[in-house]
Amino acid sequence: MARKAKETAEEDPLAEVERLSVVHEVASAARLAELAASSDKAVSKAARRGLYRLRQAGIEPPSAPTPVPAAVPAQQLASKAYVTNPDGNGSQMLLFIQDVALGGSPWLLTFLINYGTGLKDLGASRLSRREINESLEGMRARPGRIVVEAPVDYARWLLQQAVAINRRESLPIPQGYAEDLKRVGLPEREYEQPLIYERLDAEQVREDPSVSHDPDKLFESDLFKPWLINLRVIAPWVEKYAEAFNTQLALDEAQLKQRGDKVIDEAADALLAENGAAVYRRLLEEAALTLSINGGDALAKQALYHALSLTDGQSPHENPFLRALTARSIFVLIALYARDQEELERAKGAPGPAGIAEPESPGLIERV
Repeated sequence: MARKAKETAEEDPLAEVERLSVVHEVASAARLAELAASSDKAVSKAARRGLYRLRQAGIEPPSAPTPVPAAVPAQQLASKAYVTNPDGNGSQMLLFIQDVALGGSPWLLTFLINYGTGLKDLGASRLSRREINESLEGMRARPGRIVVEAPVDYARWLLQQAVAINRRESLPIPQGYAEDLKRVGLPEREYEQPLIYERLDAEQVREDPSVSHDPDKLFESDLFKPWLINLRVIAPWVEKYAEAFNTQLALDEAQLKQRGDKVIDEAADALLAENGAAVYRRLLEEAALTLSINGGDALAKQALYHALSLTDGQSPHENPFLRALTARSIFVLIALYARDQEELERAKGAPGPAGIAEPESPGLIERV
């Protein structure tokens, strides 16, 4: 048996082709296909002729297996994320760090999102780890600013929520987003609710007697002092508020206050009725998350309490947080305007060039 195998192995290729050409079996066709690829032209030609004969008889060689391409390693996605506390304009910064294969400086990818208008800006640069840490510390050094490390998958979800606003409102997505997204990646799961509810229990926050329900207490903190309605938008209502007190009617202080309060109520409803509750609820939830991660659970609970108070179907002036936000925006602008008027008066008192008339004081809206 061994001797027969040896004789077969030593068989002349042309003789083997001649023998296999008349054996109507798939194995013969398979061997002829191998011989057809021979570098010997005579053998290759004879094998192709033999294959042709077998095909005429309905015998085909087995299909060659499709070569499987070598697996290309997927680009390593960002493995770390940081988020800032949202500001009063509804914006928040998301920062992702993507390590580079084989070492080297990592990528720092930044996205400026807004809970009303979606993704506003982005950037990407390769920095050393020391430079990244210095950048983070510089951000933390700003008054009223918190920068915390957040679960990277949740930060990805926040980014996608922002981009969804761009698409829903037909707002342009900043150039470079598609390339940066390849480095950041998509979230691995959908979050049914913001992450803060995995850290703080909503019902406990509602029932906790130590949590202040007064929105003015929240606005006393450095983090929430800058929260104001856009001053350009609030300016006409400041003039209406001033007009409510500048009346020829003989009214006492309580009646004047009632007139002013009515302006505040109307301003809240006019400016925040469309989506104010939804936007500020999200801002308060994410502010609570950054505070909680940063160790400030007491203030985080206050923020979350007011987030929970913002429900659909409620007039903005009926919600203590939204009404307080409107009132303080009006009062802050009045204070700024009063300060500017004082500066103008002082400037008028200073001697000017002879023959040059003093300019008239611009109106409130123009100054804003």
